[in-house]
Amino acid sequence: MLRSREGKEVTNIPDNGVLLRAVSLSFMATWRANDSEVQRAAHALHTPFPRRCRGRRSARARGIAAQRTGAQRVAQRASLRETVLTSPYPDTLSHTVTLTRDAAKPERLCLELTARDGAEAVGGVEAVRAVAHPAAVPPGAARRRRQPRRGLPGLPRASPRQGRRRRRHRRRPQPVQGICDVLAETARRDHGLDADPLTDFVICCGQSEAFAAAIFATIDQGDEVLLFDPAYETYETCIELARGVPVYVRLDPPSWTLNEDKFLKSFTSRTKAVVLNSPHNPTGKVFSKEELLIIAQACQKMDCFAITDEVYEYITYDENKHISLASLPGMQERTIITSSLSKTYSVTGWRIGWACAPASIASAIRNIHIKLTDSAPAPFQEAALTALTSTPDFYSSLKKDYEVRRDFILQLLKDFGFHISFKPQGSVFVFAELPLSWQLSDIDFVTNLINDAGVAAVPGHGFFHDNCDRESYHNQYVRFAFCKSDDTLMAAALRMRKLADSKVKTWLTGSGSARQEDQTASASL
Repeated sequence: MLRSREGKEVTNIPDNGVLLRAVSLSFMATWRANDSEVQRAAHALHTPFPRRCRGRRSARARGIAAQRTGAQRVAQRASLRETVLTSPYPDTLSHTVTLTRDAAKPERLCLELTARDGAEAVGGVEAVRAVAHPAAVPPGAARRRRQPRRGLPGLPRASPRQGRRRRRHRRRPQPVQGICDVLAETARRDHGLDADPLTDFVICCGQSEAFAAAIFATIDQGDEVLLFDPAYETYETCIELARGVPVYVRLDPPSWTLNEDKFLKSFTSRTKAVVLNSPHNPTGKVFSKEELLIIAQACQKMDCFAITDEVYEYITYDENKHISLASLPGMQERTIITSSLSKTYSVTGWRIGWACAPASIASAIRNIHIKLTDSAPAPFQEAALTALTSTPDFYSSLKKDYEVRRDFILQLLKDFGFHISFKPQGSVFVFAELPLSWQLSDIDFVTNLINDAGVAAVPGHGFFHDNCDRESYHNQYVRFAFCKSDDTLMAAALRMRKLADSKVKTWLTGSGSARQEDQTASASL
């Protein structure tokens, strides 16, 4: 039963599931209280709380406890009518737990939980938990009771030590709020954003899920979403799943600059959002402040959202610096920032990402996230909390290491014969241009490179889209990633250098017509 402080029944339960979990049969497992205080209250009331809250007792303490008679325990319980425990959880919430002995039924204890968020009472929860009367249960009986076997038949059972270790791991609270606090402080320090860690952040299973949830929360059927071409292929799929319409704005090669006239002409009355990825995948472009101002002014004028992908924000080179679109005047209230842990900390399979948005939009994203995946992996959240508190030295060394690898792969591709017209300003990719003299399509080149050298790359064709102006550069680019170890890059360099001397001429003579035919077809459209 849920009650307010005035005793009225609460029907509109606030979005604070951790309070409800805290009063389950093992509510102390997820409640961060002072262990010694809980231990004293538990021993006084003779309540079998989990081992983590009880703590380990010495042999002497166990001997003293064993000598207590049932009458002594009854007298001890009768002398204590009520115990109040108060503990902060999380930082801005305060819990008050009241344990009382039911006068009518001495074998029952009443647990009452009250929480306060600032000056507003969130709600109260009362639960009744039955415990065995101490005089009726011989010492150690509960410990000797045989537990039912769980699990599938035929599988080995875990040892008691392993079981205790797993139970302790399950009882750890998920540090979602700790991550949000760090993210809010980072956004304030790096971009000057004023984001509330309690309402403006949603922890998701990677940036991809955060982006999908943001699209589902804002896009209705028939809404148009502007994207910059070339674009990461996941964006289009998410928009189409929401029954939106992707509209592409071509970035002009070779420097992939934003053409203001083309961009502004792409807006219609159905335009709902603009998707911005900076630093950019696949080109490595970092959008300048002038380009960001054009985007910001258009979003405000047309009253649409901006959804940003900022997973490479700490990976910029030379004098280039990432600027968050939300940091520009008037943009924080209409910008949804998505990012993740994977690229900055080189843990691409750990699936921890987040969305930062105004509270009303973040609430919708959170509800969609719960329906999609329920929650992000708890162990990875603990790792994320540690990683996000890294010192500034980590980010500076990260840039230097990637900058060295970028220069190494650029020189390798130049020696191989690629035309490098744009030096990446950020991200971990080189979008290299195939020489026109090769007359070889990007798909043919990548296929031959994998088969003959065992080196993988991504054809640029997949990053361009049909509803964009079709030009020859559709089959002209190949994306290489240099976010690899030095040994991997050196091995790839050796294989490609051997290949350049022996097989490239065979490729050119064996499959040279595909790209030429495609160029002819493109020119005729």
